[in-house]
Amino acid sequence: MRKTTDRIIIRNLEFSTVIGVLPSERLAPRRLVLNLEVTCKADEAAASDDISDAVDYRKIRELVVQAASRTSYRLVESLAAHLAGLVLSVARVVKVKVTLDKPHALEDCESVAIEITREKTASGRE
Repeated sequence: MRKTTDRIIIRNLEFSTVIGVLPSERLAPRRLVLNLEVTCKADEAAASDDISDAVDYRKIRELVVQAASRTSYRLVESLAAHLAGLVLSVARVVKVKVTLDKPHALEDCESVAIEITREKTASGRE
């Protein structure tokens, strides 16, 4: 059997959530920018041309935006890990790389980001 590497890439998805350790950061939601690289099994969808055989990137977007809007993590690391776990729970997803940017987190820089990669084990768990 041939091994395939298929990826869905979602770039620069913006959403707002309460995040940060400083008291001023806890007062209101702030904008974050999410990039996802989702490794999945897409060969069946490619052959059938049927969305029911595919990883639906609209559903992934909805899943992560809804989850993020309901959280109030202090650390971007914690939120990134939470979102990675949600994406891995989607059928046909085998691995995810999450890059989560916190724009203007520091003076004189555009953004600070965390990048994490999570993968399902042979048992299908993270």
